[in-house]
Amino acid sequence: MIRERMLTIVVVLVVVTATVTNAYSITDSPPVTPLFSVEDIISDQTHPYWEWVNLVQGRLAKNSYMSASIWSLNTEANTGLVVSAIHTLGEGYLGPGGNIIEERLGDPDENPGATRIYLAKEDGSVDSHASVLFILYNPEVPSEQSGNHLTDILPRHDFFVGVIDSQKVVMEPLPGSPASLKHEPPIIYDPSGITTVAPTAADVNPDDSVLLIGYPREGDFVGLLAASIGRVLSDSEAEDAIVYLDGFGDEEGGISYDSEVEMIIEGYSVVGMSGGGVFDREGRQVGVLVRASYMYDGKQYVRAVRMTFVVASINSAYEALSELERTVVGQYLEPMPMSTLTALPIQTPSPYPSPPPKPDGIPGFPVASVLTGLAFMILIQWYHSYTY
Repeated sequence: MIRERMLTIVVVLVVVTATVTNAYSITDSPPVTPLFSVEDIISDQTHPYWEWVNLVQGRLAKNSYMSASIWSLNTEANTGLVVSAIHTLGEGYLGPGGNIIEERLGDPDENPGATRIYLAKEDGSVDSHASVLFILYNPEVPSEQSGNHLTDILPRHDFFVGVIDSQKVVMEPLPGSPASLKHEPPIIYDPSGITTVAPTAADVNPDDSVLLIGYPREGDFVGLLAASIGRVLSDSEAEDAIVYLDGFGDEEGGISYDSEVEMIIEGYSVVGMSGGGVFDREGRQVGVLVRASYMYDGKQYVRAVRMTFVVASINSAYEALSELERTVVGQYLEPMPMSTLTALPIQTPSPYPSPPPKPDGIPGFPVASVLTGLAFMILIQWYHSYTY
């Protein structure tokens, strides 16, 4: 009887170990997670989120002290498209604060570039040399939203698209000067070539799991590339979230949900991740991080501008250009009119409990390893009791 019970324990431990080890794949609907270090995930190919993070992380960039992402390399000019949030540029960058900033889709080489983009490397670290940003498109920003350090800017107006090329400018000990825009692509880590085949942006469904990624300026991951997995809310859930936040007096509770422009995500983001990307399970960019609530009852709500709105805005501005202007601008865009991919098939909710980003256990050992060792020890004991 004792031997039978010991054998049963071994079998249970082996099954539990297999469950812990293989609980998630990129096709599952994983739970909402806290922020985690991208470098930690990239260094552990056995981690359940490694495939997803590896698809995405090389397309992120520091945008001065905040974040941006490389949206596309599929352009006639062989340059890259960068997308980020206008408020990451700072008040006055696109025009005097307190004045209307006019919508513009124009020649990116018309104005000098800025050495403010630092690309992510394959290992998750950040390049020490600066890439050069040339502004291609910005929406109109009303006068009442262009001042006050851009803290009042709403998602409808809070995004821009820029161009980067192959330039890498040394910034230390003294910053170098950028050259004119070169028709040469930036070198980024994109193992599946997602940025090279248009369309490169996509839509999302309610309940989709998405990866929120950027460079925090506060918390445990200051200066490091960090991410969390979040869940896209339905329109009704988003409206309820606004009411919920308003009950706490949170600033986001006073800003109406704009379903055409934004998605609201149950997930985690901190200061500095603004301008970073939101990506679906296949690594396609679906949004741009712009705002987030404080945390209440362990939950936080994050706003992101939909890439469908970014693309629609550029298409509309392009149609208003002259033929000559279209010729100049079109070479820096994906083939016009640009489009977005449809959302992925609706996910089946994961049957697994919510784990932390990396399993806990005895310090230095994950849960799966501990259970495997314990099962092995019991098996040896059972064998000895049976043979002696």
